[in-house]
Amino acid sequence: MFPYIEPRVVFVASQLSKRWPELVAIPEQPVELCPSLGPRLFQNENIWVVTTYLRLKKLGANVAITDRLQPNAINVASERDLLKTDPDGRAFIVATQGDRGKLIWADHTLAQSPVMAKATRTSLIDMWPQPGLVGRDPRRGNQIRRLGYIGFGANLAPAFRSESFRQQLALLGIDWVVKEDPGQWHDYSDLDLCLAVRDLPWHWIRTKPSTKLVHAWLTGVPALLGPEPAYQHWGKPGTDYFEIRTPEDALNVVQRLQAEPQLYLDVQQRGFEKGRSHDEAAVCKQWENLLWGPISEQFSDWSQASHSVWGARKWRRKMHILAAPIVEKWFYLRARGWIKGISYGIGRRLKFSGRSR
Repeated sequence: MFPYIEPRVVFVASQLSKRWPELVAIPEQPVELCPSLGPRLFQNENIWVVTTYLRLKKLGANVAITDRLQPNAINVASERDLLKTDPDGRAFIVATQGDRGKLIWADHTLAQSPVMAKATRTSLIDMWPQPGLVGRDPRRGNQIRRLGYIGFGANLAPAFRSESFRQQLALLGIDWVVKEDPGQWHDYSDLDLCLAVRDLPWHWIRTKPSTKLVHAWLTGVPALLGPEPAYQHWGKPGTDYFEIRTPEDALNVVQRLQAEPQLYLDVQQRGFEKGRSHDEAAVCKQWENLLWGPISEQFSDWSQASHSVWGARKWRRKMHILAAPIVEKWFYLRARGWIKGISYGIGRRLKFSGRSR
């Protein structure tokens, strides 16, 4: 399935020994991806880097994992993690971009958003589905009795967190549940519909992935989602999911589905069909095609560069690392406004430095 030839592909995670000691102690022993791994499944570098390595390695890919950049190899690392690594000018870097601005000095970037993927030397790739997804219990039929939000409650638009919204759903015979515990994020078995609407400016919305839509497809739980470019790129509103903006929109969709049971089944079936292009096997194929396709070709051209070019790249990367805190703060200022942006940016920095939870 995978080529066992150069170039070498290395996944780089600076906190490998701290967060994945089992991979350091016994590298050849496989780690089974399952919900019991808990918070390690929700950190950017783990999703993009470590779990990708584990999945590709399991399928027989000739890949390695380490905590530092390797010269003369394709190094896959998260953008945030790259700021903690030695800016070796001889290391070809594939940066995985999360929900923030682009790190401009990577040789190639993998983006989760179709908007961000329009940049040069950038490819669009799906995020991995949640390990251990549990689909909707088919015994629930096409009756709609439970609507749920899966994720941190703070990321849900305030209008949908109101008591008024809950009461209006109750009048329609619908239970409203918010699953904030990450240990429950894989379980859709008791839901009939899922909802997710963010209250964020376009500057931030444009960076978000299609994960909630893909999970809805794979689990057979039709989704009511906000107007985000990733959803609009992969899905078709009214056909395989429903686009909403307000609680009134959500209530209208619920009432329509209650009145048209066949519509519910049709949306669910189209979701199953679309999901086959975004399940774990499909995402593995995306990584294979990119790493051993255009990225390998780009690496081949890059490897012919002179030593003077590599030296210049190293110093340029050092300058970008020094400027990174300012660039990140500017992103949050644009995304949340001046006051909220400052406080949120500081909070994020403390969280990722280990000083805040």
